[in-house]
Amino acid sequence: KDGWELLTIAAPCCRNLAVSLFRDRACDEIEAAPGVIVRSWRDAAHPNAGARALRVAAHSLALFDESFGSYPFREFDVVASAQGEDVGGMEATGLVLIDAQAYELCEHLPDATGVEALPVLMLSETIAHEVAHQWWYGLVGNDAFAEPWLDESLTNWSGGWALEKAGGAAARLGALNIAFLSVRMHAAGQTKAMDLPLSGFADMNEYGSVVYGRGELMWEALRKRLGDERFLAFLRTHHARHRFGVLDAADLHGQFVEALGAEEAAAFTAAWVRGDGLTTKMLLDSLKP
Repeated sequence: KDGWELLTIAAPCCRNLAVSLFRDRACDEIEAAPGVIVRSWRDAAHPNAGARALRVAAHSLALFDESFGSYPFREFDVVASAQGEDVGGMEATGLVLIDAQAYELCEHLPDATGVEALPVLMLSETIAHEVAHQWWYGLVGNDAFAEPWLDESLTNWSGGWALEKAGGAAARLGALNIAFLSVRMHAAGQTKAMDLPLSGFADMNEYGSVVYGRGELMWEALRKRLGDERFLAFLRTHHARHRFGVLDAADLHGQFVEALGAEEAAAFTAAWVRGDGLTTKMLLDSLKP
């Protein structure tokens, strides 16, 4: 009517719905998992960065689909888009928005592990992180304002793990070193409780240091404690129990108890989640191969 069209969208099993509107964007696509098409939307001037974004997204989605549990939708879109200050990306069901400036920075940089390619590492980790949100927050839901650590910490670990599986130990160490530096460069990074609501952090730097940085190292420490086989079984169980549901901290702590026993789970939670007695050595041990 009067030039307007009414569009009705049915979105069952959708955690949240986002729409991105744009013109004159180039698109590359690939089948990442059986029956799942991944599309990378970017400025026509950034074909190399767009191709890199597609590779990372497709690899991450296929890895998580196989390792955590099946991706339930037929398509997934990665869109280069203007983001707010200090925001690298944002997740929604079946769609992630990635800072368009990162594409511009990476367009002429090589796929390498040196300092000169740090923007490439950051773009790749951001994309893998946002893909991981399709599982942690998307399929396994939680209250992202009251208990943001439940999805963000595991999502950050998963993104780094995807880089490891694609680029080997050097890529993984790069991601873990970023997490370690994030913790050590903030006064509260090692001691502030992680299981706070979003409003419980002084600013986004403190939030990132504790939830993203220390949170990633926490999951890596659990991986080393359990070994890869048991750890991935832990994550598959975590996904299966709460798929299309909502979990809280008590649910996760119960799973820690199952994996570690009550006494060790209590000590693990006290140190890593609450920052009580977490030592620099424990942080460094999480970086070791």
